[in-house]
Amino acid sequence: MTRATQADLPEVIDFLKRDICRSMFALSNLDRLGLDGAGKYGTSCWIRRSGGDITDVLSITNNGIVMPQCPTEPIIAPIFGRKVAGFVGPAEQCRPLMDLLKIDGPINVDRDEPQFELARADLIVPDAGGELIPFRDAPRDLMIQWLTQYSQEAIGMTAQDAANSAAAAVDGIAADPEQWVLVVDGVPVAKTGFNADFDGVAQIGGVFTPPEHRGRGYARRAVAMHLAQAAEFSRFTLFAASDTAARVYKSIGFKRIGDWTLCLYRSPIDV
Repeated sequence: MTRATQADLPEVIDFLKRDICRSMFALSNLDRLGLDGAGKYGTSCWIRRSGGDITDVLSITNNGIVMPQCPTEPIIAPIFGRKVAGFVGPAEQCRPLMDLLKIDGPINVDRDEPQFELARADLIVPDAGGELIPFRDAPRDLMIQWLTQYSQEAIGMTAQDAANSAAAAVDGIAADPEQWVLVVDGVPVAKTGFNADFDGVAQIGGVFTPPEHRGRGYARRAVAMHLAQAAEFSRFTLFAASDTAARVYKSIGFKRIGDWTLCLYRSPIDV
């Protein structure tokens, strides 16, 4: 096992692309920021080889998110001696790694979610009204409220942490051209967006409908309309945080491809 260098990066990318829909966070980070990039999403990689070929890659962001793509066996050594904020990745790889490490500490969220994939040709767009507007054009205070609720529901943040996170994140989200809000009869009712993309594949994240607008098909409509207009992408992937969400995504053509672990600690833990 060795730390990846710039010379290894093309091979690392090629390896991760073999399972692209389950490697999107690492691929997107490496594409945008490079290997060992700056900022909290800057990502470093460690590789294992057999017969000269890469068989496993462990990616870790600067803010302590561990992302295994290790189908052969876990890579564990680089995790020791650092602060770990969480694990995200294929459940059959994350869970054995987490069992080996036995990290103990307060947790915001720790669950396995079904992961889905969609080819553009299979997209089903509901025949319904409404329009998508850029997130930046939606009322700012309302968007902070939505982001606060989302962080509490989806990733288990406390009310205060969620409010702080939303206030800090809203302007960055507004600057992202792939963040959208569904408006029906002049009222914002749901949001959708991409949280990673690479080589013609986009990963949907941050889908949210506030409680007062749920049960009316708005999330389904928002996601489908967004994907229909994102013509530069041919494949899409996402995770379902609930059975209701899973049904929504299946109804617009998504097919399940596996399970995805999402484990985030309340604060980074020394390992």
